[in-house]
Amino acid sequence: MKEGLCPDMPLFVNDWLSSTSIKLMTLEEEGAYLNLLLHAWNDDNCCLPDNDKHLAALSKLGERWYGSKEKIKANFQPDPERPGKIFNAKQRAVRAEQKARQDAARARGQKGAQARWEKKCDRNAQALPKHSSSNATASAKHVLENTSSPVSPLPSPEESLFISAPVEPLPSFPKSHTEAVENAPFHLQEVEAEFVKATWNKAMSRGGRDGRDIPIRNWGSFVATEWKYEQERREKLKQDRTGAAQQPWAQIKNLEAMILEVDKSLAQLPVPQGDLYPEKKKEIHQKRAPLLERKAKMKGQIDTLRQQIAN
Repeated sequence: MKEGLCPDMPLFVNDWLSSTSIKLMTLEEEGAYLNLLLHAWNDDNCCLPDNDKHLAALSKLGERWYGSKEKIKANFQPDPERPGKIFNAKQRAVRAEQKARQDAARARGQKGAQARWEKKCDRNAQALPKHSSSNATASAKHVLENTSSPVSPLPSPEESLFISAPVEPLPSFPKSHTEAVENAPFHLQEVEAEFVKATWNKAMSRGGRDGRDIPIRNWGSFVATEWKYEQERREKLKQDRTGAAQQPWAQIKNLEAMILEVDKSLAQLPVPQGDLYPEKKKEIHQKRAPLLERKAKMKGQIDTLRQQIAN
C-alpha cells in the first residue's frame, strides 16, 4: 500500500446486510467476496487482477471459485485505465473520500503550523531590545547568537510543520467529557466515568488518535478496550503487591488449603474399580486427572518454597 493511505477499510454494516447481491450468496461465497475486498483495499487503486486463477487463490475458494465466480464478480467492473484489472466502484469511492479527508486535515495542520510560526516570529521580534538603526543588525545578531539570551533561534517554517502540525479528530470522536461518558459502554458510565474522562483527555491530546497514531472511529469500542487493559494492569499490580507482601510460610499455608479443597473434590468422584467397563474407567480417569495434576503441581510448589526457607 502506498505510504500515506489509511490501512483501515470502512465496513458499512447496514449496507452489507441489506445488499441484494450478498443475500443471494452462500456463506462461503460471502466470505470469499469479503476476502477479495480486503485484498483490493491493499492495492493503491483498489484493484484486483482479472484472472480466475488468481481470484480463486485470493478468495480462498480454490476450484470452487469457478462455480461461484459469476455472483461474486458481478460486484466488480473492469478498470478502463488499467487493463487486466477489476475494481469495486463503491470501495474506490470510499477510498477517494477517505483520502480527501486526510488531505484536508493535513492542509489545515500545515496552515495552522505556519500561522503559529509567524506569530512566534512576531513575539520574538518584539522581545528584542530596541537600538538605533546604525547598530540594529549587530544587536539582533548578538542576541540570537548569545547562549545566555532568553530568545532562542526559531525553527524554519518547514521544521515547524513536522514539530507541531495539529491533527483534527474525526467527526465521530466525542467533543467533550460529557459526550465521551454518554457514548461509553453502559457499565463504565456510572462506575468508571473518571477513567473515561482521563482516556478522552489522553486521546484528545493525540488529535483523536490511539497509541498507534490511528484515528479513533468507534469511541465505545476504543474505551472498552482501554478499560480491559486497565483492568489487567490493576490486577497485575494487585498480584505483584500481594505476592511481595506474602511470606513463604503464608504461601505454603494457602497452597495446603487449596490441596484440601482438591481432595474434597476427588472424594466426590468415583474411584475406578477393576470390574468396570473400559469406557467407564476412561471417563472416571478423565474427570480425576486434572484434579490430580493440579494437586501434584501445588505439592511441587510447596516443596520449592520449603527449600527456599531452608536455604
